[in-house]
Amino acid sequence: MKNIKKEIQEELKNLAPSLSKMEKKEGFQIPENYFNELPDQIMSQLDFSKTSLKKERVSWIEILSEKITVFFQPRIAIGFSMAMLMICSIYFLTKNTTTTSSAFAELSIAEMENYIEENIEDFDEEILFEFVAENEMNSLGKLEVEDEDLDEYMFEIIEDLEDEDLEDLL
Repeated sequence: MKNIKKEIQEELKNLAPSLSKMEKKEGFQIPENYFNELPDQIMSQLDFSKTSLKKERVSWIEILSEKITVFFQPRIAIGFSMAMLMICSIYFLTKNTTTTSSAFAELSIAEMENYIEENIEDFDEEILFEFVAENEMNSLGKLEVEDEDLDEYMFEIIEDLEDEDLEDLL
């Protein structure tokens, strides 16, 4: 064990000669009864005469004015105004769309058809073709055909086909 200590001391001298010459001391010394006397010292330094333990009654107007002054800070005022701007714009934008859609709901189909017939030149042809194509597809999904009519139609198609075409299908 002593041999290892000597080796460590020699290695320390070689690596850091100034560090090995330093005396070995404990870093800090605590006075006796320091932790027992500390709370009393702290309490003696506090001055209770400056602060009163009783709360003074504050009127509700003063409390309200303190709360309101918080809103006049630049960060909060800007955030509050942006939030109000967004709420108002959403309200007015949705209000206009509902009145427009309710106006269309009040029109009868005949009135709409009359308007389209009178102003057909003003409509874009591509939009009209797309609209008609969508409505035809939707109406085909709603088409109700009875089984007898369907069988009859299929039989007519088969009768119209020639024998060669039937053989090709099979």
